[in-house]
Amino acid sequence: TKTTGLNSDSGLTNNDYFDQIHLARQREMSLKEHYKQYADISIIKWMKLNLLDAAYKEYKKVNNYLDFDDMLCEAVEKDSLPDLDVIFVDEAQDLSSLQWRVVNSFKNVDKIYLAGDDDQAIYRWMGADVERFIHYEAEEKVLPKSYRVKKKIQNFAQKIIMVIPEENRIAKDWEPTDEDGIIKYHRKIQGVDLSSGQWLLLARDKYILKDYMEKWCKDI
Repeated sequence: TKTTGLNSDSGLTNNDYFDQIHLARQREMSLKEHYKQYADISIIKWMKLNLLDAAYKEYKKVNNYLDFDDMLCEAVEKDSLPDLDVIFVDEAQDLSSLQWRVVNSFKNVDKIYLAGDDDQAIYRWMGADVERFIHYEAEEKVLPKSYRVKKKIQNFAQKIIMVIPEENRIAKDWEPTDEDGIIKYHRKIQGVDLSSGQWLLLARDKYILKDYMEKWCKDI
């Protein structure tokens, strides 16, 4: 569901409210409980959130629509998951509570492989239940070598990740590539000479790529 109406008193779009409705379902919490625990109540107003939730449910009912959360719930509640011998779950550290329930609802599965890295868990704000991945009862296997991360990059990353207490992460030893790599700091993208070679530019948010980096790259 995509709406664009502005909430005149705060500048929020209705999407900000629908995000709360979606997150409550992904975390398998009541909307009220989620609102109290996670929402910024200084800008998200309960009355509007509650009214939008009721209107959204009625809209789906009248039009016989299902959203992604509905499909996950119905797959479990109506026992409509397929019979599979083996399941592979990639990026398992980013699964929400509802998605974990789907994974655990498959019946007669011989093996479930969970591929993930809790050190890359950056989607808790999107409802990811990282602790479920960390404490999942399974035979653990750490891949011993990266064929992408260079030595200096690994060293830099390890200094950051080791700040996390041991009880909140899975300890792991792995080797980087044989190359040293380079770390440089620039205040602006214009300070990087892209005139030769091949480059991969990453940005935290898509709008930065579209409105800034993408335009700049086309102009050089």
